[in-house]
Amino acid sequence: MYQFLKYLILLFGLFGLAGSLYWHAMKPSAQKNTEIIISSSIHRTNPSTRSGRADELLHSEINRKSNDLATARGELIEPFEQKSQREKIRPQKPIYTAPVCTQKDPLYWDWSTIDTQKLYFSEEFIWGVGTSAHQHEGNCTNNDWLHWEQQRNLTKTGDACLHWHHYKDDIKLLKKLGVNCYRFSVEWSKIEPKQGIFNEIALKHYEDVCKELIHHGIKPVITLHHYTNPIWFAHMGGFEKAENINHFVHFCSKVFEHLHPYVHLWLTFNSPTSYVARAYHAQLAPPGKQDMQLMQDVLKNMLEAHVQTYHALKNHPHGKQAQIGICHNIYQVEPKNFWDKAGCSTAYKLFNENNYQFFKTGHFKVSVPFKATVNHYNPHAIKALDFIGLNYYSHGLMTNFNVDRHPNEICTQNKIYTIYPEGFYRALQELTKELANPLHIPIYVTENGIATNNEEHRKLFFERYLYALSYALNTGCPVKGYIAWSFMDNYEWGSYDINYGIYAVDFNTQQRSSQPRKGAQYFVDVVHKFSCIPH
Repeated sequence: MYQFLKYLILLFGLFGLAGSLYWHAMKPSAQKNTEIIISSSIHRTNPSTRSGRADELLHSEINRKSNDLATARGELIEPFEQKSQREKIRPQKPIYTAPVCTQKDPLYWDWSTIDTQKLYFSEEFIWGVGTSAHQHEGNCTNNDWLHWEQQRNLTKTGDACLHWHHYKDDIKLLKKLGVNCYRFSVEWSKIEPKQGIFNEIALKHYEDVCKELIHHGIKPVITLHHYTNPIWFAHMGGFEKAENINHFVHFCSKVFEHLHPYVHLWLTFNSPTSYVARAYHAQLAPPGKQDMQLMQDVLKNMLEAHVQTYHALKNHPHGKQAQIGICHNIYQVEPKNFWDKAGCSTAYKLFNENNYQFFKTGHFKVSVPFKATVNHYNPHAIKALDFIGLNYYSHGLMTNFNVDRHPNEICTQNKIYTIYPEGFYRALQELTKELANPLHIPIYVTENGIATNNEEHRKLFFERYLYALSYALNTGCPVKGYIAWSFMDNYEWGSYDINYGIYAVDFNTQQRSSQPRKGAQYFVDVVHKFSCIPH
């Protein structure tokens, strides 16, 4: 009888253990948040009654299923064990004090009193690097920039970085940086080489890039227009004519149909204000005109194209969950003399305030006597943003309507850029006040970087700009991510001698450096520290 009771107790114990394992395995599949449930279940279970191998298999299966579901949404879920370990080593949030100002207009901080190591970024903050198709892919032979290079006798793009062919190896370099997102653009002229004719091979290529990124734990961030137009679109007048907007909307809809399962963020345009300033004022980009009225008409049409694209994609069967925004470039200009204040005020209104008002009120109004007049209204523009992207590099000094570098600041390879981290903080404060808070949307830094061959300057840039970003977050700016420009050296719109890249590129051999540049290592260290990815 004693032996029988002992066997009976043992039998019930085995049934209990099997039932416990079955409950753990089945319960998460019926719940939305598998990670929270399995975490709480495991902590409630007595370790002495739990099989270590069974727990290992259980965690593995839950992570596999969670990631399978997340991949379809362009999301990434990390293993339970990795998250637990990462949470233990996350840096603590520091106590900030306001930087000491040596000057308030324009703002300058006393960097000798600032500890730039005092940083904090949340676990949800995303980190990335960026590229654009024409500057990196190579063989962009069907757009207006190629013809511009020929007309102006500029250095030809040619192969660029051959990123189109080397993307798998390049994504491995991305992985080494520790970033969890990658911003790149799709080349309209490759996808729609002739009006209404779409290249399925090109669309499949971009789908393959997205899948490869997700395979390596990196979220795709796609720019639909990064400064280049197909030749056929340029010949129709491009964005100079409002009736051409529907061609862009149709192109964007086609791309969205193919790539929506994979993309984390969509950017319609890379900085329309920079595009029109270069193409219709400074004559540094096609079509190389100098006409303020036309410049403002094109800006209005590009903003209108964003609004129409936004609503077209949102009305797509899978569009409600899509996060769609636009990049806005801020380049502050300060007056050298009192008579330059009017020029600075006009520049701010034309390139900043009018944009903000369009998304807040639907009105786009321009009034420059004898130069330009625009009076446009679209109520659908109001809140036609899920987020706003910020491109920021530096500021300038206006003298008699000409802009130059500020004196006594560290110069870069860009003719009008200096190292000015306080301006980054100012730009984040401005976007928070003018768009993010009124529209209740977040900010993503979509471009920020330095062109230099001095690695000490590169390191200083990242130390101070990332401090300015962290301090802006601490003061309430709703920034959710930072994307450095650029992933690697590239064709910088007429030159291969401007070095923005985190990785160096030898354009004679297409060889990338195996490690990030010495000055960029600080950025890489910060990414690893706050995403808690081991080196």
